[in-house]
Parts: sequence; C-alpha cells; structure tokens
Amino acid sequence: MSPTEESEGVVLAARKLGYHPPSAPKPLLTDVSIDLRAGQCGLVTGISGSGKTTLLRVLSGLAPGGGETGQVCVDGKMADTAARRRAVGVVFQQPSRHFVADTLVAEFTYAWPPADKEPREVRLRRAAEVQGCLALLGLASLPLDAKLDTLSGGQQRRVAIAAQLARQPHALLLDEPFAGLDWRSRQGLLPLLRAAARDTNRAVLIVSHDNEELRAVADAEWRMDVGGTCERIL
Repeated sequence: MSPTEESEGVVLAARKLGYHPPSAPKPLLTDVSIDLRAGQCGLVTGISGSGKTTLLRVLSGLAPGGGETGQVCVDGKMADTAARRRAVGVVFQQPSRHFVADTLVAEFTYAWPPADKEPREVRLRRAAEVQGCLALLGLASLPLDAKLDTLSGGQQRRVAIAAQLARQPHALLLDEPFAGLDWRSRQGLLPLLRAAARDTNRAVLIVSHDNEELRAVADAEWRMDVGGTCERIL
C-alpha cells in the first residue's frame, strides 16, 4: 500500500517515524506511528525526556535537519519539512516567548501585506477570520490594542492558539497547554481545546506529562517512553 493510500482520510500522520540528529548520542524518536483525522483531538503523554516536544518539532518541520527516518503525511500526502511548516501550526509550552509583536492586533497582522498592497475584500476576509478565531478562544471582548505582556498566562496561551488557527493550518500541535496555569484557567481552557479541533474541523495533537484532565478531550491517546518509543493506549 502506498503512503497516500495508507493515509487516506487522515489529516496528520507519522509512519514509523524516527529521529536521531548527529548531535545526539541516541535516537530521540524511535518507530513512532500516529494518525489523526479532521476534527479529532489526540493526546501524547509521557515523562519529561521521553521525546514529546521533539515529536512536535519534527511533525511541524521545526527540528534541526538530518537524522529523520520514516514518513510524515499531511492530508494523505508525504510532507517534507517546508510543507509541514506551511500546513502545521504549533504552540510551545511558553507561548509568550514566541510572540512577534507587542499588541494583540499587531500579533495577528504581523505578516499581512500593507493595506495598499492587498484588495480590500481580502483584507476584510482576513479580519473576519481573526475575529472568528478570537471568539472561538473566548477572547472576543479583548481590546485589539491590548498589550500582550499585560495578559494573564491563560490569556496569552489562548492568544497563541488563536494566532495559529488564524494561519488556517491543517493541524495544530500544542505542547503542555496547561503549563503554569491554575485550576480555574485549566478548566476554562479545556473546552476550548476541544473546540479548536471539532469546531474548526482540524486535527489537534496535544503533548503533556499530565493526562488526567486532558484525557476528557482526547479521541486518541499515545504514551511515549524514554527513547522516543510510542504506544497507542486509547
């Protein structure tokens, strides 16, 4: 069976994925196979050092080059590093470190062409998509000129997720989305993680050391062990 046939109907898939960069004494990923369909939310759990964040970096095309084996497929087609960067969004454990602007509106419009270089209807469509992403993440009432460094940790995380959704990715990857959040913030974020998959018809993959709360939104779950091995448990 060809990679395309094997991945038919699957938005994001890893097939016997391995990763052993030249700088590492041992492989960081070993024979990892996962698959997620549109609207599904997957969960990868494991202790620190088991390879969870490395998996996200490889799937999103952000891992240092070299040492990769196996296949990554997006929408049933094999995807090289450049294709993954275009098609996969990722929010890391400390999203504020990856903001590119100071205010909410600047963060979302950072890569937009100048207004005089883009048709008005395209500009309006972009703005509507951003508003939709903000509403989905419960941020519709946030002022567009809000300073990102004044937001709470939970708000910053939701802004980061909304910003990635606004890119219209095929899949969204989240690294420890509950890191640094109190109980109330975690409970508020939980249904939004589900909505990020089901309401947008995207595949969402979460990695975390804690599966108790996140399991409530997972359609599939895998456990990673040290050495980067991966086993499906749900």
